[in-house]
Amino acid sequence: MDGTVGQAPFELVAAEIRKAMREGELKPGDKLPPHRKLASQYGITTATVQRALRVLQEEGRLKSRPTIGVFVTEAAAEPEPLSLRQLAAEVAALRERVETLERSSGLPVAQ
Repeated sequence: MDGTVGQAPFELVAAEIRKAMREGELKPGDKLPPHRKLASQYGITTATVQRALRVLQEEGRLKSRPTIGVFVTEAAAEPEPLSLRQLAAEVAALRERVETLERSSGLPVAQ
């Protein structure tokens, strides 16, 4: 995990798993490693792993099959919608660019 500031560990793990899906490391039908192995891999508790996987199940990206395991669904191949946090960060970056352009062109900076 990259240690992103402001995100809970379960959010970071969910983001890492989404990234693996997006990059084809995890494909529809693939079985995820056991909770203990994921916990060890990410340096977190199994409860945190369960919370991350629950988020991905709620998004439809994973399907849990009791006593069998957790599997990647077809929905995992679909593009991921932007989160509110991501949208806010993009808006802030665009606002900063607009202000820079306004200053450099001599236009009044909007407040």
